[in-house]
Amino acid sequence: MNNPLPSYLLLPTSYLVLLKIMEEQLVIFRLNNEAYGINVAQVQSIIPLPDIVTIPGAPSFIEGVINLRGAVVPVVDLRARFGLPVADSTNGRKAVIIIIELHKLQVGLIVDKVTEVTKMPASAIEPPSALLTTVDTAYLRGIGKFKNNLVILLDLERIFSDFAG
Repeated sequence: MNNPLPSYLLLPTSYLVLLKIMEEQLVIFRLNNEAYGINVAQVQSIIPLPDIVTIPGAPSFIEGVINLRGAVVPVVDLRARFGLPVADSTNGRKAVIIIIELHKLQVGLIVDKVTEVTKMPASAIEPPSALLTTVDTAYLRGIGKFKNNLVILLDLERIFSDFAG
């Protein structure tokens, strides 16, 4: 007797879960003409760049804080955090803030622009190489190959580990 269901639906549930783990959904964004990615599960929202209140004495990569729906959220300039050149606001850069949740705290990340939300197979991700990027490789969890481009996959836990409470 022929079974009318596709073969992948006949797999045990554990195999379907494994197939799902073998890919990752990412928010891809640009910084200094490079593509970066973070896991979409850590992203709460993406907002236009609002007015930021500067906090005296904060580390140089902390731009300040914003009021996000009644919550005071610290904002980090990822360019400054990674030691990248300051963005030229005259070259069409349209910065946005990616709001993430880290250790149950909201943090805003200033990026040049968000390009897409996509799925990347685990097979397309390789360990970082110090030769591929100027960003400290301690902040990286891998380099993904996507649409004939390289995407630097960031480890948000490591980026903020020296500031975790």
